[in-house]
Amino acid sequence: MSLFNKQDLKNRANDKFGYNAKSRSVVALLESVKNFSYSKEYDIFLSHSYLDAEEVELLKEDLEAAGFSVYVDWIEDSHLNRNNVSSNTATVIRNRMKNCKSLIYAFSENSVLSKWAPWELGYFDGFNGKVAVLPIFDVPQTGEDYKGVEFIGIYPYITKAMTTIFVQQNSEVWVNYSNWLNGSQPVKH
Repeated sequence: MSLFNKQDLKNRANDKFGYNAKSRSVVALLESVKNFSYSKEYDIFLSHSYLDAEEVELLKEDLEAAGFSVYVDWIEDSHLNRNNVSSNTATVIRNRMKNCKSLIYAFSENSVLSKWAPWELGYFDGFNGKVAVLPIFDVPQTGEDYKGVEFIGIYPYITKAMTTIFVQQNSEVWVNYSNWLNGSQPVKH
């Protein structure tokens, strides 16, 4: 099983979206508005820094390819204005979290700077508890366990093998993400 690598995600984003992946096409935005629903439920709330937008869009695709429904605020709720954040924004995000079975915190250099990502992590952990960290490293971390930093280290982390997503405590203790969503805990293998 391997961790997600920032450079691999950036290369895929460049191949898929071209030079500026952050400027999503008008067609994609119109599609997200057309499919908008306040009551839609998701398997995963993908918490992240918007500075990692290119990587996050590809992570969303990877998670969906593994069979999970994924909420990303600027994709699903494109009507929210990042230049005019208000208490209404927090209410929308909180309501969306309540419609999600789990939260994945995309941990990167940028997420540490985010005001929203740590708030989302703490809020979700407090009312649901199904939280895992998806570390995005600038360089490959092959053959190593992810240890986490500060309070992030208390959560299990996400890895992948082919199209299967796993929740791990370390290289010997893990569980398939689908089973984890249904209440199973990581066990030694």
